[in-house]
Parts: sequence; structure tokens; C-alpha cells
Amino acid sequence: MTFIKDWYNLEGQYHSNFDISRLKMFSCEDFIQGKRHAEYERLSLADFEQKLAIREEAGMDVASKFIAERKMLKPVDKTAIQEMYDACKLESVAMVRAIHCPWAYSSTFKFSLDAMNNETFTVSFSGDTRPNPEFAKVGRNSDLLIHEASLDNELLEEAIAKKHSTAIEAIAVSKLMNCNNLILTHFSSRCGMGSNCGPAHTLEKELRDVHKQIIEKKQPSIFERIRRLDGKYDLEQINICYAYDLMNLRLGEILEKKSIWPSLVDKFESNEKKRKWGEEESS
Repeated sequence: MTFIKDWYNLEGQYHSNFDISRLKMFSCEDFIQGKRHAEYERLSLADFEQKLAIREEAGMDVASKFIAERKMLKPVDKTAIQEMYDACKLESVAMVRAIHCPWAYSSTFKFSLDAMNNETFTVSFSGDTRPNPEFAKVGRNSDLLIHEASLDNELLEEAIAKKHSTAIEAIAVSKLMNCNNLILTHFSSRCGMGSNCGPAHTLEKELRDVHKQIIEKKQPSIFERIRRLDGKYDLEQINICYAYDLMNLRLGEILEKKSIWPSLVDKFESNEKKRKWGEEESS
């Protein structure tokens, strides 16, 4: 927030119509579904260095965590939030804490598409996280889910360790959320040579393979929450699109990928073979 203010204060020298008062900040905790947590007091760089020097002089472990004080938990400013809703054509914002690092959140935004709020559009955005049933709950019946799929299904162990999701786990969240439009994104650069997830008819096999590994590792499995009584999962009706970070696309274009999927699979398989040949030649 301080950086943004400083940046636009500088920009104000060149743009006379810039209005710094339009810049507003809300805590994600203001939109949390459940008990809110107070934020920590911010430390300036000078204060941080001073605390570090005191620890060094006392012979303390400088790598250990500082005990930061929390701010007082203030009431939610509902008036300011409503002003933000009106300005952004929002009906509501809901957040849950992500299963990642502290102060990481997954969000659901419900937009009003007409003045009478008769038509809405709800988009849920996971951010970095392990599969989270609470996120599926607040984003229930979303029109679109954008979910990270940082690691390939074969890299489940690393996904668990680094608190990320595999592609098939993100698809399971979409199913649990009852959202039929899913954009998978935020892929690791190591997945750039592979397709990361197969065509729709292979999804259930991928799911069962990953679910077996999760159970063996004694980790919570999102898949147990979407299994039908007959043991099936019904994933094929989900419209899935793979998009790298910062790509732009229209919701109506998601279905167009199905027609070019065979070509994409062939391309990824060709790249995978080239990568393996390169590894063999270098070894």
C-alpha cells in the first residue's frame, strides 16, 4: 500500500487528474467466512534492522521468528465495503484462508450484471493453495473457477510439501464447488513440456491414481468428498481450459479447446519425447 501511494504520488507530478483519495485498501479478513484474525503490526525496515541487531548482540538465533504484535481487531467498515461494491458492480465478496502460507486467501466475487441484481456472475479464484473444501463451500455454484495447478499429477509429493495443487485435485475442487467452468493456471515451468492432465475420458483414472497416493501418504483427500454412491466421480461434464498466467480469454471460448485437444496432446507428447532424448544424450 505504501509503495502504491508513493508511486502514484510521483505520477501525480505528470498527471493532473490523478486522485490519490480514490485508492482504498481492505483487509482480506474483512471478507472472511468465520472468525476474523487481527493483522500484525507493520515494521519499518529501520525497526526490523534494530530488532535484528539486538538479537545478534544478545547471541540469539537471528533466524528464529520475531514475535510480532497484533493490531486491535477493528469492526468491519461495512459502509466503505458497500461503496466499493457499488463502484465495482459487486454484490458480494467472500474469502477463506488458503492452505498455503500465512495471509494467503482464496476468494469468491459475485458481480451484478444489471441494475436490479437479477443477473449475476460469480467467479472464484483459488490463489496458491492445497485443495480446500472450505473454498468449495463459499464458492458453491460459481459460474467460473480459476484454480492453480502448479504441479503435474506425478509431482503430488512436492505439491503436498509446498502446499500447492495438482491438476486433478483442482478439477475435484471444481466438482465439489458445483462449478462446470474451470480454468487451470499457474503451472510450474517444469510442466511446460507436458500436458499436465489428459482428456476428459482419462480424468477418472488420473483421479484414482492420485487418490491412492494421497491415502498412502495419510493426507486429506478432496476426492473422498465428490465420490458418488456407485463409486464414480462424474468429471467429464466440467469444461476445462488450461491457461498460463497473464493469458486473456473469454468464458465462451473455453469449449473451443475440445476441438483442438488432440492436436495439443500430440504436440505435448512430441515435446516430451524431445525432452527425454535431450536428457539421455546429456547423461
